[in-house]
Amino acid sequence: MHVKLSGAYRLGGRDANALARLWLGELGAGCLLWGSDWPCTNHEDQADYPALVRTLHEWLEPAAAQAALCVNPARLYWGEEAAGAR
Repeated sequence: MHVKLSGAYRLGGRDANALARLWLGELGAGCLLWGSDWPCTNHEDQADYPALVRTLHEWLEPAAAQAALCVNPARLYWGEEAAGAR
């Protein structure tokens, strides 16, 4: 099972940081993926790419953020064990 962390601005006031940490605690860093949903958010007025990336780094410690950004997608989509293999 994987969970994509994205679209925090669409959570209707829910605490995205708490949800990200909940998923991290429940599933572990190896099951988290990050997606900006940019530019097709239908909420362009509420978010921009640099802000979205910053929020991920606020939610997760560096190793878990790196896993969600690089390691996990490479493993899930391309079967690669190392983030830099592609």
